[in-house]
Amino acid sequence: MSQHFCKLYGTSAQITTDYTPYTKYLNMLLSNVAIGSSGTNDVQIDVSAQWHQEWWGKNKLPIYSNELNAQVGSRFFMNKGRVRWYKKLGSRRLLMDMRFDEEKKFLSVSSLFQKKEPRDSLRYKFTGKCEESAFFELTYYLVYFPLFWYLEAYKNVHPLHASAVQLGDRSFVFAGFEGVGKTTLALALVEYAKAKLLSDNLVLYGNNAITACPEALRIYRKSKLRLAQSQIKLINHFHADKDFYAIQSQETNPLPLGAIFIPRFSSDSGLKPISPQECTDTLLNINEMTGEMQHYSDFFSAASIMLPKEGLRETRRRDLLKILENTNCYFLDIDKSQSLKGQLENVVELCAKVRV
Repeated sequence: MSQHFCKLYGTSAQITTDYTPYTKYLNMLLSNVAIGSSGTNDVQIDVSAQWHQEWWGKNKLPIYSNELNAQVGSRFFMNKGRVRWYKKLGSRRLLMDMRFDEEKKFLSVSSLFQKKEPRDSLRYKFTGKCEESAFFELTYYLVYFPLFWYLEAYKNVHPLHASAVQLGDRSFVFAGFEGVGKTTLALALVEYAKAKLLSDNLVLYGNNAITACPEALRIYRKSKLRLAQSQIKLINHFHADKDFYAIQSQETNPLPLGAIFIPRFSSDSGLKPISPQECTDTLLNINEMTGEMQHYSDFFSAASIMLPKEGLRETRRRDLLKILENTNCYFLDIDKSQSLKGQLENVVELCAKVRV
């Protein structure tokens, strides 16, 4: 068994796994928030991830119902302070056993992830396909979602589907659906406006600040666009649709928000100011429709059986509105008829006009 320790927004997590390739993946992914074992006396989240090679049929789950008081579904068991949840990730099965000590504010997550042999060897070793593609989704459930749940439950800090850069002492955020160009726009500001890349896919908001989420940056291998090479480092040679990059010297301390943009394709380029209220509602609705946040909603609901959290949507809206009331909010219209380079140059020029 090997261990990895990380700390985000003052919350420490310990991840233990019995699968060496996954340990290497975590070391790569969480290098910017890693801490030594000597700094983990105050661990609030303990995650154990084990690989399980048996096939789990519907009537052969590795769950023992006599250990729990209530079976509330064919794949869900619960009692006070404990939940066992059976989840399918693609064609694989994940069993999560979550326990929460409210007095100590300590979350424990034990998991079994189904490893299929010899199928995995054929898929990953001989065909050259990327095992890390399975790790990517798994890590949401084992690392990010427990951290998000803990931060929302105790620190009023919430996840937002967005990319972000730092200009001066403030953060600038691009929020929206997948495929609208959030990552490309952030990289363009790094390349042409000397910004510092904070986050690719997720940020955290709360306490009047924005904090980067330590994820690997992924760019489609077929893309000919190569921006911000001085701030990102290729960390794989995988046979996958996307390349993995680490954000070098990633800033993980909270930063005040300078401006937030919601990109959208249009027949013309321009900035349309919107009210903090409209921006808040738009962002929360988009957030709930993205794949990562839909999965997180399932996790949050399961974990919150141990510690009910009332009025979550109102709390998220209140905390986001509080930040946006003191900043600039815009729809960022992008002329899709232009060349990509032309689009990016226009975006950089428009963002430069925004005064904090």
